[in-house]
Amino acid sequence: MRSCARWFYVVTGLAVAFVAVAAIVQAIREDGSPEAMKNLVRALRTERNMAQGQLAEAMGVSRQTINSIETGRYTPSLPLALALARYFGVTVEEMFDDQGS
Repeated sequence: MRSCARWFYVVTGLAVAFVAVAAIVQAIREDGSPEAMKNLVRALRTERNMAQGQLAEAMGVSRQTINSIETGRYTPSLPLALALARYFGVTVEEMFDDQGS
């Protein structure tokens, strides 16, 4: 019987933790956390008829990193954002838009 009680407390504790994390995530979203950053990486890359792998090699990152930046799942570090902007001959502000416009 004691074993069942322990499992009950473990499962209950996990459920409470999950609900707390979900509430925190929801609060952050409602609080205006940054959305995915819009960018021109794909447009600039395709204008030059480059594959993601080619750009990745030029930047010293993986193709998956370029894909994640283009789809907005990953915001690049400042050094990578600067390198991308310089590579395409634009400013960081022209390439990346944190306002979503």
